Amino acid sequence: MNPDPDKERLLAEVFAEPTPGLREAALAETLRLAGGRRLRRRLQRTGAALLVAALAAWLWRPQALPPSLVRQPPVVPRNYELVPNAAFPASALVSSVPLAAEQTVGSHDGVDIVHTTASSGRFEAITDDQLLALVAPRPAALVRVGPAFEHLIFLNPEDEKGFPLN
Repeated sequence: MNPDPDKERLLAEVFAEPTPGLREAALAETLRLAGGRRLRRRLQRTGAALLVAALAAWLWRPQALPPSLVRQPPVVPRNYELVPNAAFPASALVSSVPLAAEQTVGSHDGVDIVHTTASSGRFEAITDDQLLALVAPRPAALVRVGPAFEHLIFLNPEDEKGFPLN
């Protein structure tokens, strides 16, 4: 293909003008614009790479990973238990004092053993009238406290300590 003679002539006229330094100025401006484009492309590639790296770091942070992939420090079994040491209040301390000479401590040689049988746990509930009949010689009252609870009251305070039954 042959070059267009009109374009060649136009270029020759533009660069043949008597303005001094036009060719050098045009070349310098072209180089400056080309350098700016190259810098922008380099910054765009670097910014995109940094953005991808930041996104990957955010997605692969330890909180986002399943626990099986996160490295845990090894658990070291302890053969001790930490106990906080704080002073006890005076009310929590237990102390002893020797007994006076007139105070004595007694002990028993033996203990009575009660043997039970399978039929010994059976009992029969009695009615209110039967209970009052048991304590009949003594003045007593049966007071109902709730729907299922009653209280036996003796009018004589001495009877509350117990009395022999006939």
